[in-house]
Amino acid sequence: MTTSNDSKPQVSSKKSVPADNTLAPAPTAVRGSTAHWYIISLLLLIALGGAGFAVYSNLQLRQQTNQDIQQLSSKMATLTQDHSNALAKIAVSAQQAKNSQVKLQNRFKALRNNLQTTLQQHRYQANDWLLLKARYYLELAQINAHWSNDLQTTTALLQQADELLVQIPNQQLFAVRQAIAKEIAQVQSIPKIDTAGILSQLDAAQTILIKLPIKKSTAADSGDKTTSANSTPSWRQRLQDNMGLLQKLVIIRHHDSEVRPLLGPEREGQIRENIRLTLQEAQWAVLQNNEALFQLLLAQAIKNINLQFAPNDTGTQTLLKQLQTLQQIHLVQQLPVLDQSLPLLNKVINANETKPVAPPATGEASS
Repeated sequence: MTTSNDSKPQVSSKKSVPADNTLAPAPTAVRGSTAHWYIISLLLLIALGGAGFAVYSNLQLRQQTNQDIQQLSSKMATLTQDHSNALAKIAVSAQQAKNSQVKLQNRFKALRNNLQTTLQQHRYQANDWLLLKARYYLELAQINAHWSNDLQTTTALLQQADELLVQIPNQQLFAVRQAIAKEIAQVQSIPKIDTAGILSQLDAAQTILIKLPIKKSTAADSGDKTTSANSTPSWRQRLQDNMGLLQKLVIIRHHDSEVRPLLGPEREGQIRENIRLTLQEAQWAVLQNNEALFQLLLAQAIKNINLQFAPNDTGTQTLLKQLQTLQQIHLVQQLPVLDQSLPLLNKVINANETKPVAPPATGEASS
């Protein structure tokens, strides 16, 4: 009996121990689930806030877009109105231009009709303008021949006048054309001044001048020379030797020209530069057609070359011949006298102007 009673309480005590062990961890599980719920709730709140902000931003963007669309629409309407106004103005301007063109065309037609009527009334004077134009060319040729040295232009003007007179079938103009032909031959026979050639020759003279030798001092060396006489006797040889010794003591020299001292390089350069400047001044005189100054400068250059440079040198002689040839050139251009053709043409024009006006023919009036 005692054994059974003792065993029951042990069983009950064993059962109570596991019950206590299973209920102990319950508070930790509850805490973990609560934390998860907090996190999930926070994430949901964040997501809802982001969605709300996105919706709000989208609404703001739509409002801004609508405002921009309205502004663009208003601008487009303004531009459309301006375009319409511009088209209207262009249409008005085009109409005005068209009206002006019509008026001008009508006026041109009226002027053309008046011109045709005038030409029909004065058809017998149809060549008068050719005569006046030919007279104008002859007047220009006369002025150019008197005031200019351009003979080529004078010839061209005379030829142009003759070409105009060819178109007029009038026997009275034959004498005028003969006078024009004589004047053309007169102009072409006048010798032309080769300005470029003269300048080139003066430039070449300056080049030759640099190489010319300066004239040296004239020192007679004849007193220093002794005559050799191999065939003379001994006493004569001694006499000549003694005379030679005396000649070395007393030397008598005869100079046909002035004794010139030796010149230094600087002085030689100054001499060459002086003559070169004279030749350059002669070139300037050629350009100015100043014949008197041209001749004076050439004469001065020739004189200085003869005084300063060796006269027997080939270069000096060549340069002197070249400058003397240039002295024969005349810079004054001979001017032609055109006094025949223009008076004859004026007589023809005056005779045509004094003719009575002939009435138009019947056939021409009907046409």
